[in-house]
Amino acid sequence: MTMSEGSASAGSLDAGNGEAAEGSAVLASDLLSGLDGDSRNWIDANGIGGETPQELLSGLVTKSREMESLIGRSVRLPGEDASEEDVAGFYDRVTERLRPDDPSGYEYALPEGLPEDMPYDADFVDAWRDFSHEMKLPAQVSAKAHDWFMQNAARAVEGRRQESQQFYEETLRSASKTLEENWGRPGSDAFNANQEYFSKAVNALGGDDLMHELKESGVIDPFDQITAPNLVIALSRVGRDFFTEDHMVTGQGGGKNPFADDSKNWGEQNAIIRDDPQRARNLIRAAGKDPRTYKL
Repeated sequence: MTMSEGSASAGSLDAGNGEAAEGSAVLASDLLSGLDGDSRNWIDANGIGGETPQELLSGLVTKSREMESLIGRSVRLPGEDASEEDVAGFYDRVTERLRPDDPSGYEYALPEGLPEDMPYDADFVDAWRDFSHEMKLPAQVSAKAHDWFMQNAARAVEGRRQESQQFYEETLRSASKTLEENWGRPGSDAFNANQEYFSKAVNALGGDDLMHELKESGVIDPFDQITAPNLVIALSRVGRDFFTEDHMVTGQGGGKNPFADDSKNWGEQNAIIRDDPQRARNLIRAAGKDPRTYKL
């Protein structure tokens, strides 16, 4: 019997209802048997199956349409010969949904573990928001960079703080050694006397205003510790040789100025000029005379 007479070959499908002719049903597994292993694995991995050819075909069509839609929405990577405009357009499309509409949309929080007194520059943060928006940075990337900046700034601040503390401690140790070499041990009569001379000089030369400047400039720290000993020693000598012994001119303080006319003593003058020229100059000035007269 020929095809024109309506007979069907074994294994053919009926054109009217899509069902296999009686005794010759075709299974989906029969259609897959001719495929290579990778293709069959791909079909299984994507959940495409069914027992009849129609079910298999329906699954393949559905998967093909899904992939077509996905390809239509995908972003193609710029090629090696892409222009700057193409690269910028690609980046803009990739980050479009990941960045806020304006700079104020970038939100940051201080990372954990920062020092409590860590300075936070609000102007810098606002500038970073503007830069992030200009460069079209995703919000998460901008926040991560913000945290990196703060953590590194904290390490730098802590490093400088430790260096400053170390320098301060070394300065105090050196100052203490210098004072002890010149004034004697703290608490000794010599040390206390030099402190008194220093106070006399400060009071005579400027009082509270001078003391305020000495502290503001760091010569004396907020804890009344001396950091510039040579200046303090010099002031104590001024207090000893000038403001204390100036009273000798008038006969006050239990002593007399050997350079004053009313208490002149050539022997004392020569001894002081020989042993302590600076003291001699101060006493000469206190007596109202010119040290150059004495070749000083």
